[in-house]
Amino acid sequence: MIIGVSVHSVKEALEAVKNGADCLGVGAVFPTSTKTDVNVIPKETLRDICSAVHIPIVAIGGINKSNISRLAGIGVDGVALVSAIFAADDIENECKLLRKLSEETVNA
Repeated sequence: MIIGVSVHSVKEALEAVKNGADCLGVGAVFPTSTKTDVNVIPKETLRDICSAVHIPIVAIGGINKSNISRLAGIGVDGVALVSAIFAADDIENECKLLRKLSEETVNA
């Protein structure tokens, strides 16, 4: 079993790790229409969380092909892509493109 926890600050991230989280979801990293009750976290906060913990971090919220590269070099281990996929006219090709872009972003 893998335990994932959504966090929005370094304090929450450290607490989640202390309590046994295996990975963290951090966001929203960009404005999103799927969850109107969340605030966008600053890029610096995401970077600080990545530096503060040693478990995988997945960026989530509003990520698409036009902004994913802005996450390069921050330290995330993955990205969650939902709306970007389901909004596409050609889901298969969009998934191929998003996979390429996510691999470039995570490995940057």
